[in-house]
Amino acid sequence: MEIFNVESREAALPLSALRLVVPPLRLMSAFLWQMVQRRNVIQYGKLEQFVVLVTETVPDIMSQSLVNKLIFHLRKKVILELCLRDKMPDLWVIQAHLDSLRNLTHKCKDVESEIINNKFIRMVHNILEDAEKKDNFIQHVFPVEYGSGYDAVLQSLAWDFLSRVEDLLPVPNLKETASWLCGGLSMMEEIVQPLSDPAEIKDVLQHFKTKRLHTRNNEQSQRVISEMSIPSTSEVVCLPHPVSPDITIEHEETLPPTSIAQETIIIESEGTENNQNLIKRPSP
Repeated sequence: MEIFNVESREAALPLSALRLVVPPLRLMSAFLWQMVQRRNVIQYGKLEQFVVLVTETVPDIMSQSLVNKLIFHLRKKVILELCLRDKMPDLWVIQAHLDSLRNLTHKCKDVESEIINNKFIRMVHNILEDAEKKDNFIQHVFPVEYGSGYDAVLQSLAWDFLSRVEDLLPVPNLKETASWLCGGLSMMEEIVQPLSDPAEIKDVLQHFKTKRLHTRNNEQSQRVISEMSIPSTSEVVCLPHPVSPDITIEHEETLPPTSIAQETIIIESEGTENNQNLIKRPSP
């Protein structure tokens, strides 16, 4: 599964312009994906809320085991962030998250998840109660068990889920959108409201005009490079076939008894006889 990299994106559009060309749910999914890829951990609760909302409405969008794994990964990352970012963490907030994690674990009715999550809850209590255990956790445990590898798994699960949401909600074309509209003229003012401030529409049109021009220029450049790399017919030089090293003089065919020299003598003698006959023939 290919995962999109935020850093490779094109020139950004302002949010007001994006709302003109991108459906709201797709825009929300894009924001949630950026949040995960940039590791904005404090905002992970928004993705968890979106996951719960979608899976309650469309339960078969993703297997329940993967949904649980995604939610648990998000919740644990938030809890660790609350524990480690401040010297004096808010114990009440952390305990509320731990209780929620325990309840979610109990609802999923998965033995393995229950063992893993209960171990995590005990570990959090230990690092909150013992400063030495907290330092050891930060130096040795966190980088191995909750570092880049943990984030990679979380990003993979999030991308999988958001891609499934995108497949569930395809963008309709003009004909389909027109058939879905209802309300007639009563909705016109709300729909055409962007025309009251056409600057945003102009920005969007200019953005895609520039993008199309850039694409055409790239295609033309690639075509020119491709044509220059193909040699013309006049430049093609036919080289003689190299003589195989296996062929030696011993393999040359022997001339027949009547050699070239002998043929020359015979032709010359025939020519002499013909000349003599012409001399002897009386003139008419």
